[in-house]
Amino acid sequence: MKKVEALIKHDILDGILSELKKISTHITLQEVTYVGKTLEQVNLSSVIVYNKDRVGRVKIEIFAQDEQVDNIITVIKDKIKMRKEEEYIAIVNVDRMLSFT
Repeated sequence: MKKVEALIKHDILDGILSELKKISTHITLQEVTYVGKTLEQVNLSSVIVYNKDRVGRVKIEIFAQDEQVDNIITVIKDKIKMRKEEEYIAIVNVDRMLSFT
């Protein structure tokens, strides 16, 4: 089993979700703030301010069987390519998943 994580912009979320729902049922969404590579430093009390580089994103987490991962990545990549944006996808091995009811 694998966990696929992707950081995407809000405006492509609906298109990705509609395709992912056909493949997987274990999808989690989180509102996150992505901080870019450059930071603006403020001299007052040496605090780092991220305002210029903050970008709102959605983090998608999908738990999937190994054979589903390629299809999931293809769906996400196809939607990202259409926008020519820099987005991130991570694949994490899941040794064991427990379900509590």
